[in-house]
Amino acid sequence: MQISVQEIQSRKELLGLTKEDEQNLAALRLVMVDHVDEIISEYYDQLLLSSEVRELINDAERLQRVCEVMRRYVIDYVNKRLRIGKVHHSIGVPPKLYVSAVVLLQKLLTDTMLTNIPEKKDAEELRSALTKLFMFDMQLVFDSYISSLMAEEYSALMELTEYSEKLEKIVAGKVDKLREVSARDSLKGLYNRRGFAENLRRELSLAERIGEPLTLVYIDLNGLEKLNGTKGRDEGDRLLSLLGSAILLSVRDVDYACRYGSDKFCIILPRTSIEIAGVVYSLLVETFDKEETLGVTFSAGLSQTGPDSFVHMSELLKEAITWTNKAKAQSKKVPGHYVQPQLKQADKVSY
Repeated sequence: MQISVQEIQSRKELLGLTKEDEQNLAALRLVMVDHVDEIISEYYDQLLLSSEVRELINDAERLQRVCEVMRRYVIDYVNKRLRIGKVHHSIGVPPKLYVSAVVLLQKLLTDTMLTNIPEKKDAEELRSALTKLFMFDMQLVFDSYISSLMAEEYSALMELTEYSEKLEKIVAGKVDKLREVSARDSLKGLYNRRGFAENLRRELSLAERIGEPLTLVYIDLNGLEKLNGTKGRDEGDRLLSLLGSAILLSVRDVDYACRYGSDKFCIILPRTSIEIAGVVYSLLVETFDKEETLGVTFSAGLSQTGPDSFVHMSELLKEAITWTNKAKAQSKKVPGHYVQPQLKQADKVSY
């Protein structure tokens, strides 16, 4: 509690506890030593009439220990009394029981004093000094009691704060995981339509901020409905998965492969021109055709925004779909893979 000598003296002065009082009480010590066992015995006999006290002192061994502590207190009042508030708090003694016990102890000490000090004047002075001492003692006890409560409350608050921070991190991790799951398609590794929109919005904002181009590739399978009708939906699902895997093998780590609809896919290519997107398309065709595709092909549309001017994401998507529909019109005339707008060979361009 860091109570200084000056603070102790200040408390004594506030209570009027003088040097003369201390000397008078010290002179009373021999009387109290002679009668201490009687006082302590009577003290606990009366205390144990209370059921609440009996619950706290519930066996003979504990009673013996507290009797010895009280005996030392009556005989040798020392600075170690500063611990008494913490001790009472730790064993569960509420303030109401402590105060009632102090009143009882003061009465027993006063009765013993009056019996053994026949001079009335001296007895009254001693009674006054004893009262001041008890009040001084009670100040220290309750200060340490409150200090113990505050320390306990602070410790509990720190534990709660630490637990809250840990819980916050766990929840944040779960939320991030759920957000990631909710943005992913059933085809492993691809973003779903929600993930597509979130990533395109973010990358468009970044592209405009740094003045770099961004290209969107829109892909639509050709002949999937016919395949579902002739070979069954299992084959159709296999082709969807095949295209999804081919897209993932054809893009960089910084690109976003997305499933936009049942048989429609998108690729977001940050910091990429439409010419480089043509390289991605060529690589995708090569990767896809390495597997058994049962005559299913795809058409693609490319749209670029930036670096000089930028359009809204809806305009970028609309343009890519328009080019895809033109590519699909070609595939209906002559089956095969098509991309619009038509681009020059870009196989020498680094990607």
